[in-house]
Amino acid sequence: MVGGLDDAGNCETGIFHDGKTGKSFRGQTATSVLEISLSEENGFVSESSGKIRLSESLVAKASDLCVMDSMRGTYVWEKIDSDCPDTLVQLYRGDLKFL
Repeated sequence: MVGGLDDAGNCETGIFHDGKTGKSFRGQTATSVLEISLSEENGFVSESSGKIRLSESLVAKASDLCVMDSMRGTYVWEKIDSDCPDTLVQLYRGDLKFL
């Protein structure tokens, strides 16, 4: 972070110089490192209803390609339309939330 509060309580901003890239940023600048955990889990797709069942109580539209559950985390999957309905794709579950 560059800047802070002045003696009157007003917000001051400075210039952040990134030594690695040589770029300068004016105003508030912050860097974050995100760590996520991913695991593989089986889901069941019903082609007739277009729904995917991820757990006993978690059902979503297969075309949505993701769903977030506050207890179990975020699920992400890839829906591949094929002539063979038994085709398996990977499903990932982890504590992940992007806005």
